[in-house]
Amino acid sequence: MATKGQTFCKYSYETKLRAVQMRMDGMTKKQVAKELGIYDLNRLKIWMRKYKAEGELGLIDHRGRREDAYLEQDFMEPEMAAQSV
Repeated sequence: MATKGQTFCKYSYETKLRAVQMRMDGMTKKQVAKELGIYDLNRLKIWMRKYKAEGELGLIDHRGRREDAYLEQDFMEPEMAAQSV
């Protein structure tokens, strides 16, 4: 639960993916956090768990109003995306 006045950090998809790749290459959580400027070590554990369960799609922020086509077009093969339009 958030405390009064707490600010939250938002990390880009590229940062999340890079952090996961660095962890898979053998770096420790502290090393990855220091290099990428990530303040919460538990955040890295969450990203790793989502990546292992869902792949790269697990790292995308799904909050808010998004169209289904937005997600499908980004990860579909190019010829499949062209056919759906």
